Order: sequence, then C-alpha cells, then structure tokens
Amino acid sequence: WGEMHRKAVSGLQGRVRQFLADMALVTFGNAEDAAQAVINLQNLADEHNATRRDLPQIRYKGAIANGDLILSPTGLVGQLVNTTFDLLNLAPRNTMIINKHVYEQLDAHKAQFAPISGEQSDLLAGLDIYRLNVEE
Repeated sequence: WGEMHRKAVSGLQGRVRQFLADMALVTFGNAEDAAQAVINLQNLADEHNATRRDLPQIRYKGAIANGDLILSPTGLVGQLVNTTFDLLNLAPRNTMIINKHVYEQLDAHKAQFAPISGEQSDLLAGLDIYRLNVEE
C-alpha cells in the first residue's frame, strides 16, 4: 500500500509525509498534482483488484483539502489534517473526494470531478464536496 502511494505521487510535486495505520498523509505543491495523484492511486488500486485475485481487494477512499500544515516533532498537525480526515471519514468506500477550495483551483482535471448531491450521500450533501467520476 505504501509503495502504491509512492507510485501515485511519482513525477508530481507531491510527497508522502507519513503513514497512519492504513492511511497516508501526502502533501502537494498544487491542486492539479494532488488531483492527478488520486487518479493515479485509484487506477493502481483498480489494477491491483483486477489482476491480483490471490490477494485481498483494496477498498480505498481519499480526500483532498488545502491549507496550512505545521511540522511538529510528532508529524504533521494543523487544521488541514483535521479537515482532510473529517472528509475522509465522510467519504463513501472506493471514492476520491475534494473540497470546494481544491476544485476551484483545478483547470485540467476539473471535468473529472462532479458535485456530490444529497442522493449520493446525506452526510456530504450541502458541503460543497466533489467526487472523482468513475467509469463503471
């Protein structure tokens, strides 16, 4: 799982900062690279699930938010960490979501995200959250 995150970030302005259990905290220099990384991660997980039938399926979810971080002796802390993990806790399984602030910074990847409506998730309705479109 850690190697999958590193591959997803490879070549982008991003860095895997720390792992917390089965979660990764990754930082990026811009919204486009963050969006590309979640697309890469989803593709890598889907590829694993399709080809590695001998291993458990990867059930993933991801969230991107923006803001300031503080590097402390114990790791990264700050409101951004809290906001991102709040979003992550609300996200349905196998979903990549971003907040409105990240969505507004996108150009090339904007069309790949759609607003989450109340029909998709009561918990996310009205929060200006966008979901990565998935081809079924």
